[in-house]
Amino acid sequence: GLDFLRELKSEEPLIPVVMITAYGNIKNAVVCLKAGAINYITKPIDRELLLSVLTRELESSSIKRDNISLRESLEACSNYTNLESLDPRMQEIDSIIGRIKDSPATVLILGESGTGKEITAKRIHYSGLYRSRPFIGVNCAALNDNLLESELFGHEKGAFTGAFSRKLGRFELAGSGTLFLDEIGDMSLAMQAKLLRVLQERSFERVGGTRTILTDCRIIAASNQDLQDLISRGAFREDLYYRLSLIVLEIPPLRARSCDIEPLIDLFIQQANLEYNR
Repeated sequence: GLDFLRELKSEEPLIPVVMITAYGNIKNAVVCLKAGAINYITKPIDRELLLSVLTRELESSSIKRDNISLRESLEACSNYTNLESLDPRMQEIDSIIGRIKDSPATVLILGESGTGKEITAKRIHYSGLYRSRPFIGVNCAALNDNLLESELFGHEKGAFTGAFSRKLGRFELAGSGTLFLDEIGDMSLAMQAKLLRVLQERSFERVGGTRTILTDCRIIAASNQDLQDLISRGAFREDLYYRLSLIVLEIPPLRARSCDIEPLIDLFIQQANLEYNR
């Protein structure tokens, strides 16, 4: 039990663990608590005591997680909103972000790989009213159709081989926050049709499910490809493009704005510090 506790805490340090053991002495209790347990109960188990302990510890852990999430959100907000560019084209984009940050309108961000499209999406999210809501991203180029459909819309238990439990999709996880669809140009025509339906109806069903789920998340999409060229070649839906491109931001390549390299390095260091609690 103690070895499992140590292994579990090394993988999931925030998960609350209550140890149950037949050895009810102070020495064992101290060892368990030092290993990461939040409480300690001896056998035989008193059900009322167990329920009381679990309820109290779950409430306490929930508060801690909320506090951590709030702290990370505030730090991320500060990091992204304080990023300033000396490049005139990026300053114009900053001005547009200031005007659209509170709008639910879809945004399309275009630019080469490495230009900072995701950073721009996060700047939009953390600059306005959406800052306290989830920012959820998905790389559309990294998944095949079946996996992407499950990732976006979720699935029910038994929906397909290996679906051992219900899974919430990115639309649900985003809630009333922002869903960032990276590399939208790599999405297949079949998936484009499903995404278009969600944007039109503001609702969807999980894979294998029948219950309609409403969504009011803001969509920010990004691509390193020329979507107009894809449309002319029949590889991207024109109606989806017009749904996504209510607001279009074109990010110039970093080689054309070397003045931004130092502030971006500072941002990446701040992100690493936040991720690794440094």
